[in-house]
Amino acid sequence: NQNWLGFDPQKVMTDQSNLQKFYIVKPADFSPSFELNSDSLQKIPKRITVDCWLKADKNAHSTLVIQTENMIGEKKWQGIEINQQIIDQEELNHVFSYMDLKSPFKKITIYVWNNGKKSVFIYSMNIKLMRL
Repeated sequence: NQNWLGFDPQKVMTDQSNLQKFYIVKPADFSPSFELNSDSLQKIPKRITVDCWLKADKNAHSTLVIQTENMIGEKKWQGIEINQQIIDQEELNHVFSYMDLKSPFKKITIYVWNNGKKSVFIYSMNIKLMRL
């Protein structure tokens, strides 16, 4: 997909316990980023939501980031610590975040930033734009 930047097929692995594929984000690394320009949208959304299924250590210092860039290039980002939503580090966990879009934007970027010391394993990432 043209909206995903930085995808490395060598980082796609298979979980032998459930035969699902996942993307590994090593320490001090970033996941592929999803980028969307507002000029490709018919209607400008009022909220963006992101939810991921992933595995991570309870002490992981990783962040799910939603970033917007306005028409003059100023960036605003919001991040949620993934470890706040980890219930069982041995199982898949549902991590969720959202950002209300209060002003016009030129671009939205979404990614996981692993600023911790252990890898994060992303099984899926869903992004929704809502008009409320």
